[in-house]
Amino acid sequence: MIEDLDDETCRALGRVTWAAIRAESCLKKTCFNLDPECGHEKLKGYWLRRAGRVLTQSRDQVAARTVKAWLDRVDSALEKRNRLLHADAAQVDWQTADGRGESGSLGLYHWRTGSVTMIDPITLGLLADQLTASIEGWEEVHATSRGLRPES
Repeated sequence: MIEDLDDETCRALGRVTWAAIRAESCLKKTCFNLDPECGHEKLKGYWLRRAGRVLTQSRDQVAARTVKAWLDRVDSALEKRNRLLHADAAQVDWQTADGRGESGSLGLYHWRTGSVTMIDPITLGLLADQLTASIEGWEEVHATSRGLRPES
C-alpha cells in the first residue's frame, strides 16, 4: 500500500507544480510571440516546433540562438517535471553512489524512460528550484522574441 505524503513533502510537490505552471506559461508566451498559431494547440512540442521554424528563418541569428537556448533550457526542465508527474508511485529499493541503500522508499517510476525519482522534500525542492531557474531572463527573451517574428 502506498502511503499518503507528509505535509512537508506535499508542500514541496506544490512548489514543483507552481514552478512548472510558471515555466510552461512563459514558454508558451514566448513561442506565441514567435508564431501566433502556437496558441491554437496545447502541446509543448508543437509550440517548440513552430517557434523553431521562425528562429531558423530569422535575420538576427544571434538573438535567435539566445531565444532558442532559453527555450531548450525551459523544455529540459519541463521534461523533468513530466517524468515526475506522469509516473507511477511505487515502493522502490535504491542505493546511493557510496553504497548506502534503503529499502521500501517511496519513489516514482517513469515507465517510458525507466527513471526513478525519490519522493522527498529535498529532491522535490531541487526540481522546483531548477524549474524556477529555467525561466530566469524571461522578460528579456520575451521582448527579444517579439522582434524575431517575420513581417506579415
